[in-house]
Amino acid sequence: LQEALRCYWFVHLIVNFIELPQVGSGIRFDQCFNCFYEEDVKEGRLNREQAQELVEFLFVKFQETGFLHAPIWSGFGGGALGFQTVTIGGTDSEGRDITNEMSYIVLDACKSVRAIVPPLALRWHDEMPKKLVDKAIEVMASGMPQPAIFNDKVVILRLVSLGCPIEDARSYSINNCMVPTVPGKNFNHISAWAGGIPVPLCLNAALGIEPLAIFGKTGEKTIAPANLISMEELLDATIENYRWLVHRLVLMGNITDALYKEYAPRPFLSAVIDDCIERAQDVREWNYIPDYRDITLFGLNTVADSLATVKKLVFDEKKVSMEKLVEALKNNWQGYEELHQACLNAPKFGNDDDYVDLISREVARRISEETRKCKTNLGTSVTVDGTAATAWWSFGRVCAATPDGRRAGDAFNDGTISPMAGMDKRGPTAVLKSVSKVDPLISWNHLFNQTFMPQYLTGRNAELFAQYLKTFADLGIHHIQFTTVGRDILEDAQEHPEKYPNLMVRVAGFAAYFIDLDKRIQDSIIARTPQCL
Repeated sequence: LQEALRCYWFVHLIVNFIELPQVGSGIRFDQCFNCFYEEDVKEGRLNREQAQELVEFLFVKFQETGFLHAPIWSGFGGGALGFQTVTIGGTDSEGRDITNEMSYIVLDACKSVRAIVPPLALRWHDEMPKKLVDKAIEVMASGMPQPAIFNDKVVILRLVSLGCPIEDARSYSINNCMVPTVPGKNFNHISAWAGGIPVPLCLNAALGIEPLAIFGKTGEKTIAPANLISMEELLDATIENYRWLVHRLVLMGNITDALYKEYAPRPFLSAVIDDCIERAQDVREWNYIPDYRDITLFGLNTVADSLATVKKLVFDEKKVSMEKLVEALKNNWQGYEELHQACLNAPKFGNDDDYVDLISREVARRISEETRKCKTNLGTSVTVDGTAATAWWSFGRVCAATPDGRRAGDAFNDGTISPMAGMDKRGPTAVLKSVSKVDPLISWNHLFNQTFMPQYLTGRNAELFAQYLKTFADLGIHHIQFTTVGRDILEDAQEHPEKYPNLMVRVAGFAAYFIDLDKRIQDSIIARTPQCL
């Protein structure tokens, strides 16, 4: 086992720090290393305690590595030490559960070391042992923001829809922060990341509040507020602005891909990824899963909430004119306090309310539809990706006020599909119901954060939480992850950071030490609704 872990670490360093920085290695840790563990135990070379210690040593090595970033990076991946995800659980190529002793060793090592890396991804499926579920809950209850949960029912179907054979789809692991890949066959970010789009900016551009600009050019579709006849017309203009941006970002990504292919081949990855040698092609020249270029979205539900507010107050109830609402937005609600409160009280995503939930589904569908019209250099479609990291904060910082009641400079909803912080008021299952209405097979890979008070993961409550996780999977939601630290502790950590050097929270597709985060990111995490069962 020790030699196998050394070999893995050597390969990981090359991949993560030389070939494709920050992409992680996408390993199915328990499936890969359990055979070495069992052989060592059989031969009397080590016992379980010693094996766990070796895994803990490896996790410490993860913690020792990181990147020196430009300051602007703190706005996109603040607090991250690199997206070096380790996957456990799941099935083999025939659909049989592969849980083994190494699955539990990894979770115990995570709980013992209490490091923010590697991020753990737990594959959830119907045949997984209850013992594994209980162990994962035990780790979360200890205050660890690990593991993130990925739903096999959704991920496997999605990979098959992209052209992946079912046998390989069943063998997926999580690469980068939350992107499914097939180990040994493909890698995330082989192609250039084309960028991300703050969708609320597209909405505000449609209302003439702020311009769209890229490459020194503007091109927004604007509707005079007095001429707006329906919420649907505003949605159409928002999508048209998204279209204008996405085609230009994909063009930029395609140019970068061509330069990568010419000047930055990846010989090491090409040697370890299947079929590259047989095809005599560098890994950047083809992709095993065809549709694998993505555009990242930010603020999806900020837009859904905003459109629902316009529909409710302007068109259905006619409580305010569109002109007055736009004036309030341009003035950042100053002098419009009563209208501001009415907008905050309008229907919000996360409360199992079709009035807004179905708008979110339609926005996601329309965006995905427009994105797939864009093509990569390989002739394949571009897809939507919701791994927003901390860009919900950084893009919100430069975006004007929005009709949902958000003030200029405030964060968007985090994680793309999560409710706006503090606006989910009907409990955790209502949030699940809202999220389940956005089809994950059409609009893909949306990051879903929830905060639970730790006492609801222990004792008799642990069984309730296990049932909650089963409900998440049965509803066909793709992903969920948790912060399990009380708001009182987070607020005290802001005031007295010296008392909490090791306090961890789930930020996005990664965990971070709370006191290392920008205060505005801290505020966004504190504002998340603390759920209970």
